[in-house]
Amino acid sequence: MRTKKRHGFTDFYPEKTSISKVFIEKERFPSVLEMIEYYVREQKSISETTEAILISPIPKQDWEFKHEWIELGRKLGEGAFGGVYAGVLTIGNRKYEVAVKVNKATEVTKQIIGEICKEARIMRRYRHPNVVKFYGVAVEREPVMLVMEMVKGGALDVHLQKDSGQISKRKRLQLKDVSYRNCLVGDGEVKLSDFGLSRELSNRAKNYTLKVIFLKSENRTKN
Repeated sequence: MRTKKRHGFTDFYPEKTSISKVFIEKERFPSVLEMIEYYVREQKSISETTEAILISPIPKQDWEFKHEWIELGRKLGEGAFGGVYAGVLTIGNRKYEVAVKVNKATEVTKQIIGEICKEARIMRRYRHPNVVKFYGVAVEREPVMLVMEMVKGGALDVHLQKDSGQISKRKRLQLKDVSYRNCLVGDGEVKLSDFGLSRELSNRAKNYTLKVIFLKSENRTKN
């Protein structure tokens, strides 16, 4: 939870009790949402170490899901982030067949949430036939989940170079881990699926380098 001050921001990280109650210091609540609603309604300081009072909470985005909306199926694979599972996402009366990245960490930390949000922020900006569609994230409790389009064809040892210019030039990206395991194929199309090691580039960035010693052979191209 982040509060805005005159000269910046202050972050507060709710903790969880052994009976699944969340709290910052004293008051216990069934969920983060109920905790925020309480502090907004009562206009009480959220911490004894600060005079921060919640006035205008930012509502949940439509890509922020509850864990209850996600049903996991069979395991499809394993990566540095954790397991990837087939799943079903239910939003209202609609169901979507999805792939779900499930974080393997037993405790959600500031770093984990930051990494998930970075990948989610990048993925939701791109709508391209060769990029796996991003649905949303579930971060209210463990395990953290990233929900994406299901691509049934599996991984493919190819580069996504052809027609790469179709992606908007205003949305520039440097991919540090394009390899066979991060390219999926479905219905005759190759799709990039992993943005975990990506970074966004300024429109002015024309030259940038990578340490070739860390690149796999399939990452290298000839000038």
